[in-house]
Amino acid sequence: MKTYQKILVLLTLTFTLLAACESPRARSLAASSPESDTNWDAVTAAIDSSELNDLTVLVGTHDGIVFSYSKGRSTPDTVYKLASSSKWLSAAAIMQLVEQDILALDDHPQDHIPWWTDAPNDPRSQITLQHLLSFTSGFTGRVFTVNCAGDPDVTLEECAKVMYEAQFEYAPGETYYYSNAHLHIAAVMAEYATDQPFATIFDEQLAQPLDLQDTALLHPSVQNPRPAGGGEGTANEYATFLQALLDQELLAASFDLMAKDYVGSETDIIYSPLTNQGYEWHYGFGQWRECLSATWQPQCDEEIIVSSAGAFGFYPYLNVNKGYYVVIARQEPFGLFTNASGRSVEFGLTLRPLIESALGLD
Repeated sequence: MKTYQKILVLLTLTFTLLAACESPRARSLAASSPESDTNWDAVTAAIDSSELNDLTVLVGTHDGIVFSYSKGRSTPDTVYKLASSSKWLSAAAIMQLVEQDILALDDHPQDHIPWWTDAPNDPRSQITLQHLLSFTSGFTGRVFTVNCAGDPDVTLEECAKVMYEAQFEYAPGETYYYSNAHLHIAAVMAEYATDQPFATIFDEQLAQPLDLQDTALLHPSVQNPRPAGGGEGTANEYATFLQALLDQELLAASFDLMAKDYVGSETDIIYSPLTNQGYEWHYGFGQWRECLSATWQPQCDEEIIVSSAGAFGFYPYLNVNKGYYVVIARQEPFGLFTNASGRSVEFGLTLRPLIESALGLD
């Protein structure tokens, strides 16, 4: 056999083996080129004409990433601060422990945390892991009451103790309050249940199984990794996470529980950042249940769109019914008046019908 023929055979065998061993990460990166697919012209035009600069948009289905487009200095592998987009990832890492029977949704903090009250007359003893993951535990996050979530010199547990004393206001299960405290305390439960730091739990339960090499909880520090907002990662790797959820390769037994609406008609929404944008979104475990109206409508119970927008502008969402996901990856400085998260959400809502048309879902 001639030398070039041998090389051709070896290359063919190599690519065949790689395809057979394809990981969720590898498959999710197989994007089509928008330049060669006119179905996406309206999407690329909307991205180009947007006032938002330096961003990447990925769209994926059960076939993997089908659209990838970057603008400015952004790429699918640019590492961004995820801010509250970390919530979805941290909740998923904790639910991995639930699937392994290390934790249970009806566990109380005092089942694992030795300093937590078990007094029947103290409503904090009635809190469950489910309350914490759904942000209905009764803890709040009023501005300036607790600053330790951003302090690199304290531990996750030390900060949780401060929240325990300062931020509990409502009976468990009766209110929804969007804040750091719920996931912070849930993460301490996980630390005691596993005898591991939460940054390690996050890595072993989520990053390693999905081969997420640039995704981690690092801010403000490894010892105080802020489960509700301390992550960083790339568009490609967040897409890998969403791909695994969509294909039920991750948390197959728990996905419905995570996406369930835990903010019912009898639950008072005390604080939600979406209220100022004119939407009443509800909440699952570390993820929003989207509803594009000022009040929750019956159709929002039927169409399941879950998301986790971050304060710096990162915005991933998954349309369960229609079987696709989108990652809008960008980062702008956080400020009281910048509303980077809101700008990304509105941009994502503008793109949504164009994306669904390109996918043939309109």
